[in-house]
Formats: sequence, structure tokens, C-alpha cells
Amino acid sequence: YAIIMGFKYAMKNAKHNSLIGFVDADDAVTAKEYGKMVKILLDENAAGIIASRYTKGSKTIDLERKRVLASRGYNLLARALFGIGFNDTQCGAKIFRYDALKRVVNRVILTGAGFDLNILYELKRQGAKIVETGITYVHKKGGTTNKNFLLSIIRLFLSTLYLRVWYFIHRGEHFELS
Repeated sequence: YAIIMGFKYAMKNAKHNSLIGFVDADDAVTAKEYGKMVKILLDENAAGIIASRYTKGSKTIDLERKRVLASRGYNLLARALFGIGFNDTQCGAKIFRYDALKRVVNRVILTGAGFDLNILYELKRQGAKIVETGITYVHKKGGTTNKNFLLSIIRLFLSTLYLRVWYFIHRGEHFELS
């Protein structure tokens, strides 16, 4: 919820050519990596960029096996239900162009786990170009998902299923598993 509200606040004070994004506060993705993302976004002239722990050029440090398995399993679910071709929708660093974010921010229905999939899917539905880039990711122990790992995973999976059902009911989107 805080990120969506932050997006809305930033957009009220931004110019139309601004970049608006976020990075998790635990410094798992450093400012240097975030700066690389900005450069790629500008070079690619894309609507947005997402960091990935699992694509070419990525490197993970201290990432536990259970997290990799849960993350990869979730990614398979997101790909199957939404046709999203990304390797890592949940890495905590994303940047969007103002104009792209403005078109979707009020259409985001998830304010907790899975909000980023919601944003990415809305952008996909509009044909926006989103690039994914490998980053160096240093897992930090002690965050909120570390304390309640299983509960966090359950919330993420349930919110994703809710999102798929919501699109089916409210947007009439039929789907076949990819």
C-alpha cells in the first residue's frame, strides 16, 4: 500500500518525463545497481524496468535455497496465469516512466503481496515495453518476510490467484494455462 501511495504522491509532484520507482529498504539492491537500471531504462526507451535475480547478468549472494524455490515456483504461477514473460516479478527494485505509471496506478487492486505483478500485468495489457535486467542481489536477513516466510508466501500465492479471478470476473478475461 505504501508503494502505491508513494507512486501517487510522486506523480503529483513529477514532470511528465520523470522516472518513478522504488527499491526495497534492506539494501539488497544497492544504489549502484539501481543507477544501472536507470541507464538501461533510458537506453532502451522502455516504459519500465524490473530487476531480476534470475536472468542473464544476475548474481545472488546469501540467497537461501527455500527462497529460490518459492520464488521460482511463484514465477511459474505468474507466467501460467498472466502470460508474463519475466524471470523475476518480485525482486524489490522497479522503475517506471511517469506516463506509463499514470495510466495504470489507479487500476492496481492489490496493495499488499503481488502488487508489482498487478502493475506489470496492467502495463502488459496496454502493450507497454518493460525490460528486465540482471542485478547483483545480496539477501539481507531480518526483514519482514524472513520472520514470517511461510505466511508471506501464502499471502503472495493467494493474492495472485485473487488477481486472476478478479480479471476474469471484472474484465471478462478468459485464460488458458500457458
